[in-house]
Parts: sequence; C-alpha cells; structure tokens
Amino acid sequence: MIGHNQVIAMRMEGKKPKTVFVQFGKPFNAEQDVAYGIIPSVWISDKDNPKLTDLTWAKGLNIQIMPAKDIEQFVKWWVALVDADVNTIIGLDNDGEINVHRK
Repeated sequence: MIGHNQVIAMRMEGKKPKTVFVQFGKPFNAEQDVAYGIIPSVWISDKDNPKLTDLTWAKGLNIQIMPAKDIEQFVKWWVALVDADVNTIIGLDNDGEINVHRK
C-alpha cells in the first residue's frame, strides 16, 4: 500500500482530507499528491491483503474506490474499508456499477 502515510501525516497535523481515492495497481505519484494539493490517493497492489492491512488511517473518511483487477478484489477491499469505520464509500466496481455505503 502506498499513499496512506500522507493521510496519516495530515491527521497527525490535525487535518482531515475531505476525500481519499483508493486505487489499484501501480501508483502515479501518490506520496506527493498531498504536497501539491491533489486529493490524496492510496494505491493498493495485488500483494496487499485487506485482512493483514491496518486501515485505521481510513476511519471517518470519505473514500472513492476505483475498479480493481477483478470484482473479488474490489469486494474484499470494500468490506475491509467498511469494517474500518469509514464515513462514506463511493465506488465504481468492475461491472461498471456505482456502489455507495454511508455510515
């Protein structure tokens, strides 16, 4: 997982991003997104496992999740983020369906 450290750093400074993108695959430049004022992006690789990943950085945030490599990966991370107590998730799954979860 790449990019979550920027979200943690913002929170430690007393700031809370309005939205965080969760994307799958190879990152563009996730670690610099916050520095340039871009909406923070957290990139998840195929090697990341939602059951073994600390997602406390996501608690209370609004998440926009992009399609994964397959619907199974999308659903696993969706469920893990809901379990991490996010405020809202809006996601485009691999079938092109828009999914919404609100606390």
